[in-house]
Amino acid sequence: MSHNLTQAQLDAHWMAYTGNRQFKKDPRIIASAAGKYYTDSDGRKIFDGLSGLWTCGLGHSVAAINEAVAQQVKTLDYSPAFQFGHEKSFLLAEQITEFMPTGLNRIFFTGLWLRVG
Repeated sequence: MSHNLTQAQLDAHWMAYTGNRQFKKDPRIIASAAGKYYTDSDGRKIFDGLSGLWTCGLGHSVAAINEAVAQQVKTLDYSPAFQFGHEKSFLLAEQITEFMPTGLNRIFFTGLWLRVG
């Protein structure tokens, strides 16, 4: 597998939900993505069947999404979700509830939390 990572760099990153010892013996490194496919460091195309676990399968490098993200970053790249709020998270939550069955009317946005050590 061709990549530019040193063993020290591989060892420094503990990956969630991964057999780390096995992975680090034969790393599978994603180099880029376009549409529904990743490209690994050897140039192989890999279908993205996971959709990032917490994202939808709209594809990678989608021009409309890239533009929306770029515009948002110009104004605000991050807003804390504890004791503060941002208008757009409330608007999105309401939009999502419109697709939910009756009685499911609350949205909790979350991400991946990793334990160190």
